Amino acid sequence: MNTTFSSYNFQEDNIWDFPTEKAAKSFLIKRINQAGFEYREEYTLRSSRRRLDLIVRIKDRYIPIEVKKSLITAKLFAAAVVQAHSYAKEIEQPVFIGPILAQSHQQIVNLKFANVLAARLNVGIVWCGNENFSLYLGEKPILTYLNWARQPMQPIINLDHLMFREASGSKRKAKRV
Repeated sequence: MNTTFSSYNFQEDNIWDFPTEKAAKSFLIKRINQAGFEYREEYTLRSSRRRLDLIVRIKDRYIPIEVKKSLITAKLFAAAVVQAHSYAKEIEQPVFIGPILAQSHQQIVNLKFANVLAARLNVGIVWCGNENFSLYLGEKPILTYLNWARQPMQPIINLDHLMFREASGSKRKAKRV
């Protein structure tokens, strides 16, 4: 596929949006509950009084998620990345956006460039399937939860990839969060 992000049509790849942000949040919370993780809604940042939609506790870490009803156009995706990037800078930790509803792992691979670009700005992506979900920061999965045939499996967690990256020109440094 030789497509630029600005011309990418998510719907041709069967990636869909939700009718409302509330529906997207409910969809995601259902998967978080299935995986057995604790979460908090509408977490207010002390420094700016802005609110993150969800904070999910995974082991001893807190993963912030900004829920969006739709990320199926380049314009909506870019706006969400910019918003999440501003939160990430404030809390010095990657912030995830989503959910993006994908029917196959191949769809995630097809949008590798979007994952990598977002990760450079400390923004991860929440990918969801019918009963599954994954958190990706660039090409690296932070969490994968599979619920095949209604038989939940233990989540695959790799928090070692959860890094906050700072850049100054071409110089970059990363720190574990």
